Amino acid sequence: MSNFRDTLKQTLTRELFALRDDIRANLASTGTNASGHTSESLRVEVDSEGGRLIGRPAFHVVETGRIKTPGKYPRNFYQIIKQWTYDKGLTFTNEQERGTFAYFVSRKIIREGSQLHRRGGRDDIYTNVLPKHLAAIWNSLLYAMDADVERINATIPRKTEIE
Repeated sequence: MSNFRDTLKQTLTRELFALRDDIRANLASTGTNASGHTSESLRVEVDSEGGRLIGRPAFHVVETGRIKTPGKYPRNFYQIIKQWTYDKGLTFTNEQERGTFAYFVSRKIIREGSQLHRRGGRDDIYTNVLPKHLAAIWNSLLYAMDADVERINATIPRKTEIE
């Protein structure tokens, strides 16, 4: 018979890995996985106290988009956008054209936010799969707690006589 902590660890491991896999599939199916870095950054950590699905620091941006950040952006943001053009498979007639494109795109994002942010974001990367996995965790743990209560109750001596 498994105890509650074992069930917790098994459930969290199963559901967090399934959630990670669902998010990775959504990143791929929506074309959001240009370089694969976001998908690869997702890792599961489970111990006897709980579990976590961890991604890169700005993971939420895949659904919200990047907000405008005048004066507050990565120093190499232009280079990040330039690398994104390679990862996305965008073609240009020469490197100068690629650099010009990256420069203006990075400036526009800094000033106005990304196009995804300006459109209001999306909910098809993690928001749509999270409830399913949270419900599975909740149901499994409720079942395990119920079984533990039944097991504990069975050990309590019952008095059949009234004194």
